[in-house]
Amino acid sequence: MLYVLLFSLIISSGAEEPNRCKRIVCGVYNPDVPKNFVPKGFPKDYCTHAIYYSAGIVGNNLTNMYSYELSTGRHKGLYAKMADLKKSNRDLKILLNVPVPWVAPKPFAAIVAIEDSRKEFISNAITYLRKHKFDGLHIDWRYPNKDGVTEEKKHLTAFLKEASEAFKKNSIETGRSRLLLSVIGHPFKVHVYEVSEIARYVDMMNIVDFMFHGPWDTHISHHSPLYEDDYSVDSSLQTWKNNGMPAEKLNVGITFMGIYAHVDNKMQHSYRMKIVNVEKPLYTSKCAGLISFGEICKLIVDQNKVHRHKKERVPSYFNDGLWLGYDDRMSVGEKATYAMENGHGVWVENVQYDDHNDTACDMGKYPLLRSVFSGCSIQS
Repeated sequence: MLYVLLFSLIISSGAEEPNRCKRIVCGVYNPDVPKNFVPKGFPKDYCTHAIYYSAGIVGNNLTNMYSYELSTGRHKGLYAKMADLKKSNRDLKILLNVPVPWVAPKPFAAIVAIEDSRKEFISNAITYLRKHKFDGLHIDWRYPNKDGVTEEKKHLTAFLKEASEAFKKNSIETGRSRLLLSVIGHPFKVHVYEVSEIARYVDMMNIVDFMFHGPWDTHISHHSPLYEDDYSVDSSLQTWKNNGMPAEKLNVGITFMGIYAHVDNKMQHSYRMKIVNVEKPLYTSKCAGLISFGEICKLIVDQNKVHRHKKERVPSYFNDGLWLGYDDRMSVGEKATYAMENGHGVWVENVQYDDHNDTACDMGKYPLLRSVFSGCSIQS
């Protein structure tokens, strides 16, 4: 554990270290957080940063989404429990996510479109973040506009510029560490961003390097191949770098969710089989077609039915017409090593979907996250 803590200190301090990922960013969703997960189960010693999803927006203000996020009397709210994680890992940085702008009625997209609204929101956000001991703001801008309207991407650039300047000013005036600024980016639709411009203002870009394919397609294909596909982790990161985002600001996105679908061939496994249906799952995921790694472990008991795609570097499972694509310890370790070798960080979208309490996989707690950590910290 001492080595884990030392690694966290090194890569969060900004020291140049060969054979280390720049960051390990751990996302946690509310209300999907299991009971007592944050105070007892959150893997703070494997993460340099954490992202808490999500805040609410009322007018030009951030607000809590649920009453239990705020402390009342002797009852400690979830915000305060997140802040307490820093007591045992003082270099852990926790960012608060702004709700996605691509879900109607797009409150955040409306705010950034008007200069006065942007300035008021940024000023209020600084107060809110400081009050609840968050270390920065995380903007989910993965699908701002599918057509890439020029005005909309300029609004994002303007917001990030103004927020960056305000965060620096606040740090100088208060003597406190500067608030961080990060953004979720679409893996390929870089035309909806002014990449070279926003690179000047963000501390990191978390790229959605997953859900390239899924049960919404006509034929099944893995949702997050590392290589050998027009839609792959490698091609995604190359796209961002080629358009002006520095490698050191990019985080390779990893999800601990798998995808599944029923296909037209029940007897023989083959790639890109036709999807017949995605029935409501017998699993706990709220969305048909998605399944957590902890639940995947309960399904893939017969290893003879697991297929590893050598070129794409990812596994899948096939049994009686059920096709399941997912990441395992080997594939997430390889993605983390890819990030390390290319000067990137890693963003784990949803750490709570790992087998965080060792009840399903018989691999110890956090088997996937530990593999990410190992892949990020190969010693020379």
